[in-house]
Amino acid sequence: MCTMQPLCCLVFTFLCGLSFLSPVLSLHCNTTQYGWPMEKQQFCCNMCPPGKRMARRSVTSCEIECELCIDNRYMDTYNNKMSCEICENCLKPNMEYRLHCNVTHNAVCKCKANYECKDQSCKQCVPIPSTTTKSTLPPSTTGVISIVWTPSQPIKDTIWFLVIIALLCAGIAIAVVTKIHPFILWIKSKHGYLLAQDSLPEPSGCEEVSTPVQEVLGKCEV
Repeated sequence: MCTMQPLCCLVFTFLCGLSFLSPVLSLHCNTTQYGWPMEKQQFCCNMCPPGKRMARRSVTSCEIECELCIDNRYMDTYNNKMSCEICENCLKPNMEYRLHCNVTHNAVCKCKANYECKDQSCKQCVPIPSTTTKSTLPPSTTGVISIVWTPSQPIKDTIWFLVIIALLCAGIAIAVVTKIHPFILWIKSKHGYLLAQDSLPEPSGCEEVSTPVQEVLGKCEV
């Protein structure tokens, strides 16, 4: 039993509880710090800035030593890592650099003309399908072409049919004219002969013949 006053006993118990809980309570550090030691975090230590990595760290304190990233490596965040990240390589087939790598930024790759990324990570470039032009041929173009092309065949067939019919008609006309021409000439010759027969003058009573004048006069009087 607590022999002290109840209030003092309560305060003493509370303080003892905090002393036992203090190592268990989590340590809250900002985004540029990390908790140290790693097993039982008691301090917030500063990280290395972007472009650098942690080279050495004190065993007894938060003191660290940072070094610059080299050999085509980078670090784009505050960190306590012992090595930098490897830069992205954009020398892959059909790929080129959009942004080159430096100590604080990774390289950014893009696909060459007429190629597109295979997926969101853009680790590989593939040819753009001919039916989807990067922004040049809409998908509906194929349908338009088929609609325009489909009726053209019947039109061509109709034109050829009309040409054949015209040639046949011309051939028939030439054949008919060739066959009828002699008949027309025959009709013309017969018709001309009949006209010639009709146009012959009828003999008159006073026909001029080589007769003596007296005989002529005598016939006329009779």
